[in-house]
Amino acid sequence: MRIKALVINLLFLTVSVKATNYYVSTSGNNTQAGTQSKPWKTINHAVSKVAAGDTVFVQAGDYAEAININKVGTSSAKIVFMGLGSPKLGTGANNIQLTGQHIVFNGFDVRNTSTNGISISGSNIEVRNCNVYGNTGSGIIILTSTNVSIFGGKAYNNDVGITLGGKATNLLIDGVDIYSTGGTTGIQEAGIKCWNGGGTKNFTMRNLKVHDHPAYGAEIMPSSSAYMTDVFMTDCHFYYNGIGKPASIPGITFRAANVLIQRVINGTLERNIFERGMGWGVDIYTSRNYKVFNNLFINNFDTQTNPVGPGFALEVNASTETLVYNNTFYGNQTSILISYIDSGHDWPPGQFNVTLRNNLVYKSSKRDYREILGTFASQTKVTMDNNVLSKTGIQTVDPQFVNIGAKDFHLKPTSPFIDKGVTVPVPEDYDGVKRPQGASYDMGMYEFCSSSCGGAKGPNGYKYSIDEQGIVPYAGVPLDIAYGQDGDYVYLMNQNL
Repeated sequence: MRIKALVINLLFLTVSVKATNYYVSTSGNNTQAGTQSKPWKTINHAVSKVAAGDTVFVQAGDYAEAININKVGTSSAKIVFMGLGSPKLGTGANNIQLTGQHIVFNGFDVRNTSTNGISISGSNIEVRNCNVYGNTGSGIIILTSTNVSIFGGKAYNNDVGITLGGKATNLLIDGVDIYSTGGTTGIQEAGIKCWNGGGTKNFTMRNLKVHDHPAYGAEIMPSSSAYMTDVFMTDCHFYYNGIGKPASIPGITFRAANVLIQRVINGTLERNIFERGMGWGVDIYTSRNYKVFNNLFINNFDTQTNPVGPGFALEVNASTETLVYNNTFYGNQTSILISYIDSGHDWPPGQFNVTLRNNLVYKSSKRDYREILGTFASQTKVTMDNNVLSKTGIQTVDPQFVNIGAKDFHLKPTSPFIDKGVTVPVPEDYDGVKRPQGASYDMGMYEFCSSSCGGAKGPNGYKYSIDEQGIVPYAGVPLDIAYGQDGDYVYLMNQNL
């Protein structure tokens, strides 16, 4: 293995010539100097004292404070609040507000508030390795803001895991485990919810686990006609969502989906797993310019007592310019639904077209494919070629997956679907292996290769954050090794600043 690069960009280091480290402890005193040996007692006192480039280390303990970090740092001199030993914040009305600029909030537990745990309305805000739980409201709510990143940690047993509650620009959620929303109250809410997120631009979700929610795993649906733009979901695993009480609209009773995407312009679903969604794996509704590439849809159907259906892995409803390429579907009730059904908002949306190629469907329990177009059939264009599915029933040719029980859907060397695809704008497979490896593209999410083909699942060909390949010291600074294609690797600044 050869070293590709070692780059330390000083802009990433949260230090400056005048930077000061301060300390807070439950045994401290605000009349002291705020040093490690003479710490302050409250976080709010530290907020009143910090300036650009400063770091506040908060010792383990329980801090019953309502905190508003409203100070202003810079891109090269961030203001960092670092929890040591997961100090506990919150309870009652004591929530956390991040309203400043260039703030890093790292390593805290925020729990049991009577409102939203962490509220963000500043710019250039980073929330790292925080656990938010038991909050009446959202674990984290992002209001109107710019350049917000949430890395790592957990959000569980909140009324909503993470809410987009305003118009945000450049929002990243990476490596968070979001689960059991409504677990203590039974409220039917989502893991990620965007009801008031109209006008949001550039929203990326990657490396997420989102599971065990009564309602949607992710409800990417603004309430207004102000669409969201550029919404990307990569390397996520959604499973066992929609497990709450069924809902009804005229003509159908249903449970919720792993993912709902509605009123979104431009985006991708790539290299994700959508598993055991009670109503749908993914529902793309009245959206435009969506790409669905290299995903696995597995066992999406209603497994609850007294199931109500409908049990679709992927529905594309009245969404124009939708491309569905090189996905694998296994064990779903109905794998693919193309529909034009009234959504109740901005209806009808007009011309609708969808293209499906190189998709591999196996072991559907009811049917592989269905269309519900009604009176809108004349303004709907469905292009289907080079897919392994039955338009009228269930295709029965065994794809020869490596190990279904272990959820290994690579193709065996004897699979009849190797080199049977057509060239589409999906240059790599789920693993990051370049397509094609043989004469033509293979069907489904994986490209067969007889030996190591290089590649590593992750954005831009690398595997980031929670799946670290190792840590090495460099001048006293811990660094992550992130592996890339063809055996290269790079050193990255450690996520735990």
